[in-house]
Amino acid sequence: MPSAQTATGGSAVEEVVSFLRACTPEQLDQFRETLTVQEAADLSDVLEESERRHASEHFPAFCRRYLAQYFSTEPAEQHPGLMADLQALVDGGLTAPDGGRALGLAVAMPRGWAKSTISTLAFAMWCAITKRRHYVLIISDTDEQVRERARDIRDELEGNELLRKDFGDLAPLISERGSYSSTRGTSKEKWTEKDFVLK
Repeated sequence: MPSAQTATGGSAVEEVVSFLRACTPEQLDQFRETLTVQEAADLSDVLEESERRHASEHFPAFCRRYLAQYFSTEPAEQHPGLMADLQALVDGGLTAPDGGRALGLAVAMPRGWAKSTISTLAFAMWCAITKRRHYVLIISDTDEQVRERARDIRDELEGNELLRKDFGDLAPLISERGSYSSTRGTSKEKWTEKDFVLK
């Protein structure tokens, strides 16, 4: 890992920038801990770029960057494994018991262990925003729970400033004919309590 303190000459700066563009989320965290306030300010653009890339590529990094209010404490022992399994499920790396590719994941944890926060809020958002999945279905015990989870997601999509800064306005646009459009339309489609489409 390069030292930011040595990044005064041109090649040293290039070495740090190159490292930050290729490092893992863990390496980025370790590197950040070594920086002074001034060094962090000098490298702010490339640090931001690395964090955005990591958040798009790594589910836990997405949670830390955009949903810090839900992930402010140390994770429970089971959380890193759950997050890794969820990411592997959509990225094609989770193996089924028969050795084939897993098509789903069943998780059992006690009440209050953040299962819904991780899988229904954060994971659904990450899959949709990074376009890993075109359709994200939320299933819960009651219709009201589905509405609450959908409301939480919608609130984050509409009100999370860092998310909007990095990914833009995620609200769908509709064409003049009133159908969903991935190109610029004339107005935004109103999201319902349980249904919304990202552009």
